[in-house]
Amino acid sequence: MSDPGILILLLLAVFLAVAIYSLSRKKKAKPAESESPYTKALNCLISGSNDDALRFLKETVHRDSQNIDAYLKLGDLLRKQGQVEKATQIHRDLTVRPLADGKLKEAVYESLVEDFVASAKYPSAILAGEKVLDLNKKNVKVLKLLGRVYENLKQWDKACEIEEELEKLSGSKEPGRLALYKSWIGRDLLRRKRIREAKKAFKDALRLDGDCVPAFLYLGDIYREDGRIDRAITLWKGIASRFPGMAYIVFDRLEKALFEKGRFGEMMEFYEELAQRNPKDSSTLLSLATLQKKRGDKNEALRLVREVLEFEPENERARAELIMLYHEDGRNDDAYREAAKLAEKLKKENEKYRCRNCGNRSDEPLWRCPSCLQWDTYLE
Repeated sequence: MSDPGILILLLLAVFLAVAIYSLSRKKKAKPAESESPYTKALNCLISGSNDDALRFLKETVHRDSQNIDAYLKLGDLLRKQGQVEKATQIHRDLTVRPLADGKLKEAVYESLVEDFVASAKYPSAILAGEKVLDLNKKNVKVLKLLGRVYENLKQWDKACEIEEELEKLSGSKEPGRLALYKSWIGRDLLRRKRIREAKKAFKDALRLDGDCVPAFLYLGDIYREDGRIDRAITLWKGIASRFPGMAYIVFDRLEKALFEKGRFGEMMEFYEELAQRNPKDSSTLLSLATLQKKRGDKNEALRLVREVLEFEPENERARAELIMLYHEDGRNDDAYREAAKLAEKLKKENEKYRCRNCGNRSDEPLWRCPSCLQWDTYLE
């Protein structure tokens, strides 16, 4: 090849090398497209950076008022941060939009149900929930929310229907929960003096769950009112024996029934039997202490109360009983000392029953806490 030809080839090679280098520099120098505010919001939600997510969601809807999903998430996040009214307003505004997508419409009303439950606007929650179920009868989340609403409204028949529907959808059964609903239906009927219907509800509950404590408890009430006191006593003793953690709920009933039958001494034997089987059951020991005091054996009552405080130093009932025993015995300095301990702990007047999970208090035994919604937590 001639010298000019070689020169031309060299020039072409240099030109190509320069061109390739320039293109690669331009490619590296080109800034990457920044993420959209909506994408940033989603990433923040995933990472738990809710404050940043809120900011990016607001920016998203400001830029694009047609982004329904961004509005939904914005409302949901506001609700979680306690701004329930703002959340409700956002979700309500979405319901008047022409939403052709059935799934999106379902999601809007589902969020509204959550808003209304959070603000305890239960009738509105029911209406919104019915809208969801019109669109999708198998929306488990909304069915559970409605079950919670009906519980709070004490509409046990409706709660029962919801639970049965959830069982169909899941293919698994919760006979214990259905039995509790039947028991509460029966209890309400009993309070309205509809005895026959109440008895049927309690027996339905026991057919669902042979260990349904409230059904046994309230059936005992029916038998006692009907003059069948022995039958009531048998049922209540059965609760205490089979379910020692719930024995305390029958003590008052048993004492009154045995007193009516002239068999009050039998109560002492029963407490002693329970205490032998459950030596650290504070309710049994304290009830036994009360009976010992009534019999005049204050030393034994004092021993029992102190025994409870050894393994349950925070037991308010035991501390109060100790104060009374010291006072009645003329030991006022000791009574004052114990009263000071109790005063430090007490923040408000103590009710009889308290949820072990969240501390919610009630003047009657509950089988589901209305505050934290946990089951079987009202045990002493």
